[in-house]
Amino acid sequence: MKSALFRLAAVAIAIGATSTAVLAEDLRFISHADSRGTVLPTRFISLNGDEDCGNADKSFESCECDTRCGGFEGGVELLFLNVWANHGAGERNGGNSWFTRDPETIGNMRYWLGYRNAEGLGARARYFSYYSQIGAGNTNEYFDVSLTDVEATALLTLGKWDFDFFGGIRIGDLRWADEDGNSGYNFTGAGLTLGGSVRRQLIGNLGLVSSVRTSFLLGQTKEVVGDDESSQTLASMTEVRLGMDWQREMARGNFVFGVAWEQQVYTGLSGNVDSDIDPEDVDLSLGGPVLWVGFQR
Repeated sequence: MKSALFRLAAVAIAIGATSTAVLAEDLRFISHADSRGTVLPTRFISLNGDEDCGNADKSFESCECDTRCGGFEGGVELLFLNVWANHGAGERNGGNSWFTRDPETIGNMRYWLGYRNAEGLGARARYFSYYSQIGAGNTNEYFDVSLTDVEATALLTLGKWDFDFFGGIRIGDLRWADEDGNSGYNFTGAGLTLGGSVRRQLIGNLGLVSSVRTSFLLGQTKEVVGDDESSQTLASMTEVRLGMDWQREMARGNFVFGVAWEQQVYTGLSGNVDSDIDPEDVDLSLGGPVLWVGFQR
């Protein structure tokens, strides 16, 4: 967990340094005086290389860059997630919990990089990985997730509300132990991912943020021990988030720091279980606090 915190801090410093460099390079001011010697309001010479934006005879208010500049954006997230299951993840008195030991909260990372134009349209790639060994020294019980998203994005701003819609393709690799730890299952698949996020400015630079994403992956499931394999497998997952962020306006976008609670639900992962548990009724979930830093357009 300490290493994950160090990685988050390093990325935050890098993003802050990059944002400062952008501000120093692209945000150049000019002030001029009229015939009476009165200093007129400061104007932008150049903000994104657009000649219109750099025209001293054109007011800053009429410059398209006043609202948004196109370019790259990205960020990193640190997630402190734990494992839950609808049949329990910590067995008591010989019950039918999916995991026989209590899982531990694990710090894992999510990275994203994208591009957005001045009209709010763009593309983004995200990568998330999670691995939890259930119980100290118990390598037979685990939950392992690796997800890659490639998606189109569309940002819509209405007053103090920012709506970000996205949709694309998700590739997933899921691995989990069976109900008694004697074996496990590997699912590999791809499918659609759709969702949206919303931000409402509250006070100053603070805002309330929320998002929801759903994905349906089609693929195959293989058993770790033995040669059992199931094709035409459907794995569904939903992610919801609610929290707050702080944004500092920069020359070409916003530097963002946020904190939230995220819950992920995975269904259709039961595999070939025994008669004590309905094979269509085993759902696993990851949930916990999330910290993130980034640079957004």
